[in-house]
Amino acid sequence: YERGYSVFIPDQRGYGLSGDNETTMGHYERLDMIDWANMLIKDLGAQNIVMFGVSMGAATVMLMSGEKLPPQVKAFIEDCGYSSVKEEFEYNMKQIVHMPPYPTLLICSAMTQVRKGWSIMSDADCVKAVSRAKLPFLFIHGSADTFVPFFMLDKVFNACSSPEKEKLVVDRAKHTEAYGKAPELYEKTVFGFLERALNK
Repeated sequence: YERGYSVFIPDQRGYGLSGDNETTMGHYERLDMIDWANMLIKDLGAQNIVMFGVSMGAATVMLMSGEKLPPQVKAFIEDCGYSSVKEEFEYNMKQIVHMPPYPTLLICSAMTQVRKGWSIMSDADCVKAVSRAKLPFLFIHGSADTFVPFFMLDKVFNACSSPEKEKLVVDRAKHTEAYGKAPELYEKTVFGFLERALNK
């Protein structure tokens, strides 16, 4: 905002003032973001839209990158998003809850399928989504992230099919700490990327 950009920060479904009472970890939220973009275009005449998300917001950004988008959407920035919901849950059940992920994940996936029509086992797959991305993409991750583990960065970055993709690794940053650990580097990278993406 201080650099002249307009900033729009919607609550994702299940949070804040937005509807529904639970998240779908980016699966349906990716479509909500397209609706938000179309609203900005229709109501405000937005011409240069960049989608920027952190953590689950980052996953949402990656998931929407593989969809058909209005031409006013120009680029994507994701900060510490996961490779897929399935892999994120598998990892954290082992590392944080200290229990085997199966059969619990299969049961939970069956519940989300019945209740909300999406599957933990096959939906919200960011690797698959970014493999269809065509717009400029900036990937950011902290090297000390153990919640969305650092190895997931290379999975999504390598899968991304955009001819214009960049990567920023912030040393010793844990989950969502990249900006706090290296604000000058973060800003230089983000605004440099935006300048290149929006002034092609």
